[in-house]
Amino acid sequence: MKTIKIESLVRFLSYSIGILGFLSILRFVDAIYPVFFIILLALSIYFDSRQNNPLPRWTLNIISFVFVVVAFMRVTMDDPVKPIVETLLMLLAIKFLEKKSIRDYMQIYLISVLLLTGSALLSLDIEFAFYLFIMMFLLSVAVISLTYYSQDQNLMLRVNTVKSLIFKSMIIPIIAIPLTGLLFLILPRTSYPLMNFLNRGSAVTGFADNIMLGGVSEIQFDDAVIMRVRIRQLDPSMLYWRGIALDFFDGISWRNEGSERLSMPRVFKIKGEKIDYTVYLEPYYNKYIFFLDKPYMQYLNKMNILDDLTFMLSENINRRIRYDATSIISDVLPEHEINKNRYLQMPKIIDNRIKEKVKEITMDMDDKDSTLSIMNFLKYGDYKYSLKNLPITSSPLEDFLFTYKYGNCEYFASAMALMLRMKGIPARIIGGYKGGYYNEIGKYYVITQRYAHVWVEAHLKNKGWVRFDPTPSTTIDSSPITEGFSQLRVFLDTINYHWNAIIINYDFSRQMRLINKIRINIQQPQINIDYVKKQAVQTLPFVVVFLIIIFAYMFIIKRKTYEERIMAQFLSKMRKLGYEKNKTEGLEEFAGRIKTEQLRDKILGFIQTFESYLYKDKKLTKQDYQKLKSMLTDLKLQ
Repeated sequence: MKTIKIESLVRFLSYSIGILGFLSILRFVDAIYPVFFIILLALSIYFDSRQNNPLPRWTLNIISFVFVVVAFMRVTMDDPVKPIVETLLMLLAIKFLEKKSIRDYMQIYLISVLLLTGSALLSLDIEFAFYLFIMMFLLSVAVISLTYYSQDQNLMLRVNTVKSLIFKSMIIPIIAIPLTGLLFLILPRTSYPLMNFLNRGSAVTGFADNIMLGGVSEIQFDDAVIMRVRIRQLDPSMLYWRGIALDFFDGISWRNEGSERLSMPRVFKIKGEKIDYTVYLEPYYNKYIFFLDKPYMQYLNKMNILDDLTFMLSENINRRIRYDATSIISDVLPEHEINKNRYLQMPKIIDNRIKEKVKEITMDMDDKDSTLSIMNFLKYGDYKYSLKNLPITSSPLEDFLFTYKYGNCEYFASAMALMLRMKGIPARIIGGYKGGYYNEIGKYYVITQRYAHVWVEAHLKNKGWVRFDPTPSTTIDSSPITEGFSQLRVFLDTINYHWNAIIINYDFSRQMRLINKIRINIQQPQINIDYVKKQAVQTLPFVVVFLIIIFAYMFIIKRKTYEERIMAQFLSKMRKLGYEKNKTEGLEEFAGRIKTEQLRDKILGFIQTFESYLYKDKKLTKQDYQKLKSMLTDLKLQ
């Protein structure tokens, strides 16, 4: 029979728990810390295998103290959690290096749990739930194993005993998980999440306050998710996600200089289809909020409204946020009174070739025809879309138009906006996203950074701001991300989406709606009396049987002594092995009939242990009962 030393089991579980804590924060810490952790962990495993820890404990304690002091100095209000998590990771690695006692194992468990807690403060996503569930099972088994270890460090356990220990240890988390879910639903919640100042999240790089020619391509090479939008599936031509409006161009980059904050949202008489949707925006390094096309109504607290129909928060978005909105799908924003000087600004130095080209393609045309002519010249002319080897020079726009003749969306949009301004037509560029991958399973759009896009809004008489997209459509409109978005990734993203929608965004208002729904159902029950009577009659026999079983257990089984219970289990075990004890037969006489020598020796060992308690004229204690019960577990035919 194979056996496992209790010390080996405790050590294996401790390393598993420590590695799990490490994995939970791996994506949040600087790269140098995982490298050090892996090196120290490998050293620890090597030392443990040789049962030799050459490093004195006082040296490791000094190193730990230095790490704590450095972490304290690194903590700031902008980033309070990450330095602490990185320090805990180093403390865990150092703790593994020590010659471990029971107290050290407990400290390893504690630090690992603190690492998992730190990961929740950084990002409370579906990965945290995955690590949490595994940690609950591992800790339950580890603590019980450590109890055995504390009694006898050289104890040898049979494989079946270890399997039984693991199985029974798992009962605790299995019971705890549904109870945790119930507490999550019913515990009072605040309308303001108090831990948001800690939960900074793992931000992706997105749109900034300015767009440099060639800069959007850097965003598009990132396949990270920027937002998920719960909405019905729309025509791809409708999927313009408006974020930032830029009005000042210096020849190399665009920025916003003239936007004004409004105390009240402006009301535009926009004609088009109204669409309701919910956005789950990931943290990124800016303040702008994204909406589908022309936002009509939005529901988000502490949001600043700008006069160019863009919206921003007062601080960078460093945690996942959710907001509901209603938009109108329209190419036109009917704003007639504008500051023309703001939207006719041009760089101080402009290549005369651009001016000549504008004259050539807009000769004797009005504003509308000129705008269309400029767009067609860029979109359907000799220019090609590309993300590689972009003309990032001292005069990128001129090089794009007359030398390279290829570029990213910001080159096409910048060229059109500048040409329109040369023609005297106010223009601005809009930064955001175009398109999205529709998740059929979850019924929502996934918008990744590769959908980053800029386009042009031109101000035309009697219309207002009209959207024009001069970027060649074959490169943008039909760019599904299925090659990087496999079916497995779609499935996992659906789970992550529902986790965010149900768990993370379960706030006080949702809790109250749930309570009110339950209250209404209780106050206004729809009861069919005849149906209830019929069900009661059918259910009554089962209820009676259930009560009889409970009564028998409480007043018959429970009243049996430990001696009676262990003997009943012994005889039942023997019957399963094919041996029936005669009423007049003694226990040792009964054991003598066993043909298999190894089984007979085990049975005799059990009987002798049992009788040793009886001969001492004392009752079995619970500990004695458990010991005898474990001996019964090993009884089986070889």
